[in-house]
Amino acid sequence: MVKVIIDCREHDLIDLMKNIEFSVKQLDIGDIIITDNQDKELIIIERKTVNDLDASIKDGRYEEQSYRLSGYENVHNHNIIYLIEGNNDEKKIIYSAMFSIMYYKGFSLIQTKSISETVNVLTNMVEKMGKEETKIGYYLGGENTKEYSSLIKKEKSENITKENIDEIMLSQIPGVSINVANTIIKKYGSLSNMIKKGENEIKLEEITFVNKKGKSQKISKTACKNIREYLLIK
Repeated sequence: MVKVIIDCREHDLIDLMKNIEFSVKQLDIGDIIITDNQDKELIIIERKTVNDLDASIKDGRYEEQSYRLSGYENVHNHNIIYLIEGNNDEKKIIYSAMFSIMYYKGFSLIQTKSISETVNVLTNMVEKMGKEETKIGYYLGGENTKEYSSLIKKEKSENITKENIDEIMLSQIPGVSINVANTIIKKYGSLSNMIKKGENEIKLEEITFVNKKGKSQKISKTACKNIREYLLIK
């Protein structure tokens, strides 16, 4: 199950959240955090009314907050959501900020008309994540594999070569992205070499790759476990 944590200063939201379980604490970053059952942060939500956003732009808090969120390494920017609540009333500065949030900063954006709609959006989001607990999020390598597989099926067979076949096959394992598969193949030379070395010689947990933020990252536990189960354990 997923867990929901709401910042203790979100009084109105706390009063209206009736259909899902959540805990309340003072958060250092974001207003709502969704985690897995091992407390790994999956989604951070920064909730702002249109008036809050307008005021924070004018007093400089918006830039400071977005800078801190962008520098938060536990969650990819795509999974940091700005939830903008209320009617815009044609304020150009708000439209500009919303564009900047998505295009320049790489955050996701949801707009609701009222706090009641915000509650419905959050409730549905949590319920969907709870029903699909085993589904791996895009930035953990889940959808990468699915989408790339679909592409390969649509493309002509000559686009599959001796040079990329190992990477393509390895990326079919759940949780293994194209980026991770490419890194592993580069390290061991080929899928065949990797299998020959066997479980005892392969140190998947020590392999690092450069993620989409340009930072070094270790292969996820899920990917390591699945590679062993699919390829290395006899």
